Amino acid sequence: MMIRATVPSGIGLLFTSWKFDSALILVGVVTVAAVSYLRWILRAGKLAPVNLAVAAGFYAAFGIGLLVTA
Repeated sequence: MMIRATVPSGIGLLFTSWKFDSALILVGVVTVAAVSYLRWILRAGKLAPVNLAVAAGFYAAFGIGLLVTA
C-alpha cells in the first residue's frame, strides 16, 4: 500500500513547476525556526504546556507573515 501511494506522488512532484515565492520561503523559515525551538525544548528537558503554547506562536507568526506579504 505504501508503494502504491508514494510512487504516483513522487512522479507528480517531479513534474511540478516549483516557484520559490515569498510565501514558500516564509513557510520554510518558520518551519526551521519552529523545529529548532522544539528540538531545543526537548533537549533541555523543559517540555511544558507553556513552551508548547510558545511553539504554537510560530503558526501565528506564519499567518501574520502571509497577510503582510500578500
